[in-house]
Amino acid sequence: MVVAIIGNLLGTVYLADTLTDGLLTSVLTALLLWVGAVVISGAEAVLLRTESARRLNMVRNNAANIRAVTGKLVRFAAIALWAVYTLSGFRVLDPVAGFVVKLFKFKIPLGSLSFSPLSIVSVVIAVWLIFKISKLVRFVLETDVMSRVDLPRGVPGTISKITHYIILLIGFFIVVGMLGLDFGKVAIIAGALSVGIGFGLQNVVNNFVSGLILLFERPIKEGDRIDLGTTSGVIRKIGMRASVVETWQGRT
Repeated sequence: MVVAIIGNLLGTVYLADTLTDGLLTSVLTALLLWVGAVVISGAEAVLLRTESARRLNMVRNNAANIRAVTGKLVRFAAIALWAVYTLSGFRVLDPVAGFVVKLFKFKIPLGSLSFSPLSIVSVVIAVWLIFKISKLVRFVLETDVMSRVDLPRGVPGTISKITHYIILLIGFFIVVGMLGLDFGKVAIIAGALSVGIGFGLQNVVNNFVSGLILLFERPIKEGDRIDLGTTSGVIRKIGMRASVVETWQGRT
């Protein structure tokens, strides 16, 4: 504002007008977004206290965590909108947007393929979203779906892990498609890798297959007490590659 006043006194009216409009737009947008965020937070708090919402286990037991996550999303959206309106107020949105588009569309050759910063960022975001979606789906399944169904012990954990790996598999094909890779070439590479894995990582493959057998056939389940050679204890976790047993002395 000081620079705008000095520019106006020196006769640079356009500069003064641009700075004033940008400052007022930025302040007003920030104020409105802050009010909107407060209203959304209050509405969410009221909604989570309703009888319908309290019937859900994930709301009843994790209301604070839900509000924390949605609060982060609202703040991120508010900051992004504030930045866009501020740049527009200072009349530099179009050149900044054009520069960012050119920067992200810059091609990086790599053999017969070419990548751009946009594709790399998109893949990173896609991978992050896939893991977050998997975590959210497993959270809903474990807290509100499987807890309401009478399932044998060990089945909920199996369903949760299988769901996780199915989502990751679907995400893998999505990421491969985003990168523009040929599925035929990917299959050839996977075949070559499988031969190398067969020779060099036999124990890992054996453990992986054993994990599948434990998850699907469930000869043992989480919470079972077992004797394994000289070790005895309780099974705490059954994973795809490794399982955890806690001994009576508290060691794992």
